[in-house]
Formats: sequence, structure tokens, C-alpha cells
Amino acid sequence: MLLLGSERSSKCYPLAANFIIALTLLPLLVLLILWVTLGFNLFGLPLGLSPLGFHISHGAVFALMFFYWKYLDMFQTIRYLALVSIPLFLFGHRLLATLAARR
Repeated sequence: MLLLGSERSSKCYPLAANFIIALTLLPLLVLLILWVTLGFNLFGLPLGLSPLGFHISHGAVFALMFFYWKYLDMFQTIRYLALVSIPLFLFGHRLLATLAARR
């Protein structure tokens, strides 16, 4: 005997889709509101090699997480993360030391 269920609807409900999009964007909205409330000063960041290297290394970690999600396995990701985390740590330490010296 073959049991067949009802066919699944491929129709996406706009209300549900918009609700999921709103939930996805909500943390970004909260972040921007808190930045304005706390007085985040984007122009107070130092310019130089260490902030640039830190942000590039941090972006490389985020890119690595994307590649782990799409293409890599855990062991490849850990190997690459070990390589990327060294400049991230060094540039981050130097950036924080620069920010502490300015205060």
C-alpha cells in the first residue's frame, strides 16, 4: 500500500517572508540605535597599518566562516583560522594599545 500525503505548496506567504526578513535585520537596527544612544564616534578611530590590518584580518575570519558554511570541513577551517588569527591577534593588540595610549 502506498500512502501519499498532500502535495506541498510552493507558495511563499509574503507576511511570513517579511516577518523573517524583519527578524533578520532587527539586530542591525538595535546596533545602530545603541551606537547613536551611546555616542559611538566612528571618526575617533586611529588611522594606520594596525587598524587596517585588524579590520582586514577580521573580515578574513568572517569570510572563512562563510567558506566553512559553504565549502570547507571543520579541520580545513581550523587550519586556516590558525593562520588568520595570528595577524588578527597582533594587529588587534597593537590597535588596542594605540587606543589606550590616546586616552
